[in-house]
Amino acid sequence: MGDNWALKLGQEHGDQERAAARITEATRQVATDAADAALTRWPRVVEAMTRLVAAYNQGAGRQAIDISSDGSDSGRPAVIFRSGRDDAPRLTVTLEESAIYARHSGSGSASGEIEYHLDDGRSDEATAAYVLQRWMAQL
Repeated sequence: MGDNWALKLGQEHGDQERAAARITEATRQVATDAADAALTRWPRVVEAMTRLVAAYNQGAGRQAIDISSDGSDSGRPAVIFRSGRDDAPRLTVTLEESAIYARHSGSGSASGEIEYHLDDGRSDEATAAYVLQRWMAQL
């Protein structure tokens, strides 16, 4: 009887550790599934961004924005948007895990980064617009 409390306490702690491990694995699997889904969507989002750039350029009556793939070996898919000259504002859009990061650079203090979550309720076209609209508005 004297050791019974220690046995029960050990069982409780063991149960808690196993439950925590199951939760950790489930959380890891959800993150992996979200990253896989984002990677599947990425080409469609880029296609939608390309259409938005073409529409912007058509509206501007000139090739105001160029879009290119990021040639780096970071392993993260990315596209770069440039407006006009080399020193003009630039936007690098990168897929990292299940989020899109838009890093913009420009003259002075106009640099920064915004994180956009890939929302299942938002279409690829709406996602592209969500990411590009603020940057395009500031050109």
